[in-house]
Amino acid sequence: MNISRNGAIGLSDLKYVEAKSGYDVKPGDVLFNNANSPELIGKSTVCSVEMPLAYSNHMTRIRTNESVEPSFLAHQLHWLWMTGYFRHRCTNHVNQASISSGPLADSVGVAVPPIGEQRHIVAEIEKQFTRLDEGLLQLSTAEARTRRLPSVIIRKAFERNLPLKPLNELAVIRGGLTMHADRRDIALF
Repeated sequence: MNISRNGAIGLSDLKYVEAKSGYDVKPGDVLFNNANSPELIGKSTVCSVEMPLAYSNHMTRIRTNESVEPSFLAHQLHWLWMTGYFRHRCTNHVNQASISSGPLADSVGVAVPPIGEQRHIVAEIEKQFTRLDEGLLQLSTAEARTRRLPSVIIRKAFERNLPLKPLNELAVIRGGLTMHADRRDIALF
């Protein structure tokens, strides 16, 4: 659960365990969610933090060679998750699903352009994510302002002592249909 839906690593909810050799996570390691609900199998991220970290049996650690930029691989795996690719390739168990490291390594193909192009693609993805984050912040601010708007408008109307008119002088008002079990000739919303 430490990988967000947008592929970011989250460190707000950490569990602490005894250090065990071979399960360390270093900056540049790609983490792949290998056991969860089928909808969450494949969430991926690249580690960018410099602190002692380990990964659980619900994660697969991937260390790339020099021909693959770790962030490029993480984005590609995460994109495959977002498209539902892993959901249809995982093994379903009683209460969760999984994809083991063998099938992950043997059957998942990834595009591998030259390393310079990979870095360019990652930079462009990160730039777009930054723009998206800025847009989400602006949207959140606009939503907060919009929630306050009706009370401001009503207060202004009463402060100015505007005349009130009955709604039926301004609009035609009519109630909606009731759906009957034997009637299916029109769509009802």
